[in-house]
Amino acid sequence: MKAIGSQADVLARSIARHLAGASLSEGAKQEVLAWAQKHHADKGASITPLEQVMVTRALKTHEAAFSPDERLVLRDVYEKGYQQLVGVAPAKDTLEPLPTWSRAASDPRVRILQNAVFERQGLFAGYRPTLSDAAVVSAMTAMAVAAPSMTAAALLGGAAASTVEHQVHTHVMHARPEVVRAMNANAESAFVKPLRQFFLIHKGAHHGRTFLDNEVTKWRPGAKERFYASIDNPEFQKFAMATEEGVRLTPPGMAAYAVGGVVAASSLALLGGLALGMSVAVAAPVALAFGLPMALMPMFPHYLHRFSHMSRSEAAKHLDDQRKTGLFGQVKSAVMERIIETRAFQGLARFHNQHHADDKHGVKSNMSMLASADALLGTGKRASFELLVSLWELDAVGFPAAPGRDSGALAESS
Repeated sequence: MKAIGSQADVLARSIARHLAGASLSEGAKQEVLAWAQKHHADKGASITPLEQVMVTRALKTHEAAFSPDERLVLRDVYEKGYQQLVGVAPAKDTLEPLPTWSRAASDPRVRILQNAVFERQGLFAGYRPTLSDAAVVSAMTAMAVAAPSMTAAALLGGAAASTVEHQVHTHVMHARPEVVRAMNANAESAFVKPLRQFFLIHKGAHHGRTFLDNEVTKWRPGAKERFYASIDNPEFQKFAMATEEGVRLTPPGMAAYAVGGVVAASSLALLGGLALGMSVAVAAPVALAFGLPMALMPMFPHYLHRFSHMSRSEAAKHLDDQRKTGLFGQVKSAVMERIIETRAFQGLARFHNQHHADDKHGVKSNMSMLASADALLGTGKRASFELLVSLWELDAVGFPAAPGRDSGALAESS
């Protein structure tokens, strides 16, 4: 992979790699110190925002690894960098993130990494509004004024869709042993069979066999061949291929869940509206607005899930392959490319990557790709510093591209 961004960015990324873990090896410590001492010795040296994040991380997370004299060097670099980048001296004996409003924090990578350094979990921590955000808020405000009942129903429907995904993911895809035993005992049931198949492919392959080294590299050398050689059930082998080893739903399953979820949710909402005394003319559009977000629940894992586990070069290749399949492929790839370049999707990708990172340690977090249920139920976690550095090094879709780089030219990212 070629270096991305300026040489200072590459150096900051190298220092970040040393600072990513919970502890600091002696070799890593010496490299961090050598870097800091150069800035300390050269009083006129400029410090980039990313370098400022790194020295802040060294002081905040790894302070105990350094001697008092070494900490003085790091503190000098921290204070010099803060003065340069913000224009004022930092408060004495404190560590502060670069203010979101400052030019230094205009790089989204800086804001995201700072959130992890300071373990800021608030929904809008590090948020910096853009013109596109203003356009979205304006459109939503206009919709709320024009159709308040339908807008409220759509928002509730989105929360409901996320909650359904959260519960299915928690209790089926990551089922407890007693639930697994019940599924095995009823393996041929028309209702249980597809759920069991999705559990097996999701837990056994997607989490158990793939993305073991990081959240972007799918297979270790030879692992895919060994996985298929271990399957002695032809039906399940076809299922594994159809889902690309758990990266997406089966096409018939996706269609059934998208249509069935909308119909079921809209029907329940319609009955509820009628029971509350609404006329059919009022209840029907409100019920449809509530039900339509249910289509997001299967469409996200079917179409978008894969991109949360891809580097930009892999995403570009996948989109190019789709374009070659005909008109529908060209339209689909164009839509997918626009979606995965948004800040919202990149945030969801990091959110989902943290789920994988936590699952390797037996922790259940971030159980819905739609995220809102996790915020409501308290199971949501921001990406850790360690994970962010890994995504940064691998040029993952979920980590922002360097400013000034053409984010639309995904193929140029390798």
